[in-house]
Amino acid sequence: MRPALIDETREMGEDCLMLSVYVPAENSPSLYPVMFFIHGGGFTMGDAPFYGPSKLVVDGQVIVVTIQYRLGQFGFFYSDDGVLPGNQGLWDQNLALRWVKDNIRAFGGDPDLVTVFGESAGSMSAGLQMMSPYSKGLMKRAILESGSPQIISLITAYVKSFDVLKLTAEVFECQGESNAELLQCLQKVPADEFFNKTLHLARPTSSGSLFFPMVDGTFIPRDLKELAMDEQYVQENGIGDIDVIVGVNNREGSLLLITLQFSGQPMEALSSLDYFRAIMDQCFFLSGIPKADDVLKKTVEFFYRGADLDRNQTMNRDTVADLYGDCLMVAPVFEWTRYLADSPHTSNRYLYVMDHPFDFNNQGPYPGAHHGDELVMLFDYNTQIQYSNFMKMFNKTALTPGELPVGDTFVQIVTTFAKTGNPSAPLIDDLGGEWPQFTSDDEAYLSFSRSPRVVYNAGPYRKRAALWNKLIPQLNTLVSQREQDTDSKGQQPGKDEL
Repeated sequence: MRPALIDETREMGEDCLMLSVYVPAENSPSLYPVMFFIHGGGFTMGDAPFYGPSKLVVDGQVIVVTIQYRLGQFGFFYSDDGVLPGNQGLWDQNLALRWVKDNIRAFGGDPDLVTVFGESAGSMSAGLQMMSPYSKGLMKRAILESGSPQIISLITAYVKSFDVLKLTAEVFECQGESNAELLQCLQKVPADEFFNKTLHLARPTSSGSLFFPMVDGTFIPRDLKELAMDEQYVQENGIGDIDVIVGVNNREGSLLLITLQFSGQPMEALSSLDYFRAIMDQCFFLSGIPKADDVLKKTVEFFYRGADLDRNQTMNRDTVADLYGDCLMVAPVFEWTRYLADSPHTSNRYLYVMDHPFDFNNQGPYPGAHHGDELVMLFDYNTQIQYSNFMKMFNKTALTPGELPVGDTFVQIVTTFAKTGNPSAPLIDDLGGEWPQFTSDDEAYLSFSRSPRVVYNAGPYRKRAALWNKLIPQLNTLVSQREQDTDSKGQQPGKDEL
């Protein structure tokens, strides 16, 4: 076992490039499909041993590989001149995929039937591996749970606005005339000291961590949307042959609120207008708008607050959770699924929304499916690991007996997909037919719960996703154009013009 970042109470080490292989006990006349799991944690924390895959291995009859990869300062340290190329953690994941390709047959696994899956940052990682030319031939399928890779283009612009190497060197009073000299100085610092003294740079802020995957021109050659729409690139790298399931949970943003509760924040502060607007600013950043005009802010406030816009300085906490979940997860997930559907492909494209009301949430103030909750259906959590403290506090460590059948169905969905590329078989009786693929025309998705059903036209998420994917970018373009026109005329717009 190797520890995860970020946890100041545990002994850390750079020797983290480990993987575990879990194999069914039964001998099979044919090779087993392989499911390759990448853990989440914002690229700054996480621990593969926390996730016990016995449900997938025993009930689903697949081989599961879980991996560790470098995180935070050690995994995503970057400089714009190439001295620190970045994406070390992505290269670690890719190396593990290559190891599986070369060695999994010895464990009874099929090297040509590998499904890469992950949640949150692990989902983003799965998407980035899928889109990288260095992963060609290493994966047959992908499952992306609550995380979309295309936002790294915006994060890249944010990180490049800082001189991260210089900021880090200043912490250790390193001096040099070049980045190479600064790096040589930093490499002399013991790993634990380097980790502890740079935590302030690694922790995610309202605009993101300074250690994050980057569009580096190599592992990720260009903007993710450009790559997905580039027919030649997609064909040359076999991306159109990869079957994909993309998923999101119906109350993604609620995790923000209970995380703040876990850290001791007063809950009444989360109902304030100031907090709502702080989250809104973060959402604008994630939409590529670091400084939003008042027109955009009023538009978003009206969308979420309606008639309360000018009357109340407080609001329902659910409003804050919806805002955060929509901009961070829902809108990017629907946008990325649309990119995949519109990209040249011969493979399958599916979308689900986790609508199961988990029993461990129903006793609290935020019922529904929070960010990451679906993982309890797929894994048995190792609650002896300190990483599980958050899960234990909110009793998110296991399904109740009454929920086990719905969890079993979800296991069968993902393992059937890993075997065949079509997840429909466990759902035929409930749906009365197959789970339809997502297309830009019908925007069909599976609403997964005790009673699964198919929803068309993006259901209740159509307007919420369109706000962030279409309306806000278009308004920003119009406002920016008006400002440019005003500047060129040398005059300020009047109130009636705004």
